[in-house]
Amino acid sequence: MESMDDIVKAIASALMLAHIAAFIWAGLLRKGIAPVLALNFLVSAGVVIYWTPRISELFNYVDATQAFVGFELVVLGTSLFAVSRFRVAGPLIWHVQDDSIDVSLAACP
Repeated sequence: MESMDDIVKAIASALMLAHIAAFIWAGLLRKGIAPVLALNFLVSAGVVIYWTPRISELFNYVDATQAFVGFELVVLGTSLFAVSRFRVAGPLIWHVQDDSIDVSLAACP
């Protein structure tokens, strides 16, 4: 049976590869930014949905966990603005994408 650390590392590795694939699709192939927005939305929504009922427990974790959840909350807001009628600057979307890759890399073995 896999340990929880191994599962988290596998998920982080898969997310890192998905972010890189979205970057290649949207940045290098110029096929549109939709995959980047979809991936950012799905990951951040998942984190927020997971932590919302556990918000009181969040403050018992290390500061890095709180920072991660805060980051994903900002990513969720940015993604929601980008798919709504509000205009979000392209560089901001790419900055969030780059930071998401960095967070995934930090969690990988």
